[in-house]
Amino acid sequence: MEIASWLACLGFLLWIGHSIDRAIARMRGQPPHPPNSQLESDQRDLKRRVKLLEDRMDSLFTKLDQDKNEILVAGQNRETYLGGKIGEINDRVDGVQTRLGEIPGEFMAMLVNAKNLYVGGK
Repeated sequence: MEIASWLACLGFLLWIGHSIDRAIARMRGQPPHPPNSQLESDQRDLKRRVKLLEDRMDSLFTKLDQDKNEILVAGQNRETYLGGKIGEINDRVDGVQTRLGEIPGEFMAMLVNAKNLYVGGK
């Protein structure tokens, strides 16, 4: 019986020592350790969230690649269109330059004709 009472006192002292140790650890800012079931639940939740973020990142990269390709095709189409328009304007400018080159000769011919009309009409 005496041994049982001594063992009970020793167990009680160990329990009190452990409680005091936990209280000191909390006062120092160390949080209590969560139970294993909570740790497993948190780990499953984190794995699920990481998987969700990886899937979302993959879809964003796919979308970025598609957008990049669309932009490149649109740029090539725009380049072709603008190249055609520039060619048309270049042809028009060449025509105007040719016409401007002919004006002095035509002007001189008109002056000669006017002189002939004036001289011939007298």
